[in-house]
Amino acid sequence: MSRAGLSRLIDPQVSANVVEVSALDADLILQEARAIHRRQPVDFVIAFSEYDLDAAALVRTEFNIPGAKVADNLLCRNKASMKEALTGSSVRYPQYRNVASRGGV
Repeated sequence: MSRAGLSRLIDPQVSANVVEVSALDADLILQEARAIHRRQPVDFVIAFSEYDLDAAALVRTEFNIPGAKVADNLLCRNKASMKEALTGSSVRYPQYRNVASRGGV
């Protein structure tokens, strides 16, 4: 999936399907992904930019494709949630605390 006008950046030689969408809207992305999946099963999704990560994760989650799923992306974007998820693991991370405003820093 690519936003309209940007698919020229995607090499068709290495892409099984390229679809342009008007916006990276979740419902539209899933609608197009399902249409592709009906013609040819989707088993691999690449995000070419930071802006595509959520769309790619949405498709991976829908079709249980290996790679970052929606929940994984949320952890990467919310550092407090990511560190809470690491609690009790062997992964080292700095001390932190959640704050609700600048005054809490």
